[in-house]
Formats: sequence, C-alpha cells, structure tokens
Amino acid sequence: IAKSESMVPPISNIVTLPQFLLSGTFFSIEAFPTWLQPISRALPLTYLNDAMRKVAFEGAGLWDVKFQIMILLIWGIVIYAIAVKVFKWE
Repeated sequence: IAKSESMVPPISNIVTLPQFLLSGTFFSIEAFPTWLQPISRALPLTYLNDAMRKVAFEGAGLWDVKFQIMILLIWGIVIYAIAVKVFKWE
C-alpha cells in the first residue's frame, strides 16, 4: 500500500484513529447510533478493550476473557495471512 517509508505513518493513522474512536476506547459503544454499533463491535480493538476492562476492573482472569482472546487470535491469523499475500518480498 505504501510506496515509501514516509507514507507508513499517515496510512497507519488512517487505520488506527477510527478504531480508537469507534471501539469504545474513549466513548461507550452504547452511546453510538444503532447503525454504528455493529461496525464498532466488528473491530478487533473493541475486544481488546473489553478484555482489559474485565481484567483491570472486574478482576477477571485469562479464562474469563477467552472469547475476546479467541476473537483477537482469529483477527491476527486473518491479518497475517493477508499480509503474507500482499507484502512484496524484495
């Protein structure tokens, strides 16, 4: 996607900033319009935020957040597979 190293930070910001805003990092997902909530729940950062909140504030262990960990692993595998296909090896 990026043609040079200087293009990486802006592209990274384009991907991460919407996730920060839509994944419940700063605002509760329930405060979003109903049409936006399913999009927010599809983002991987939403599951990371949920898991961290449960561990930090509810005293949950890893077994208690196994669903969130599973979703993050699936996201990681899918993104890794896409990266392997898209990355141009030189």
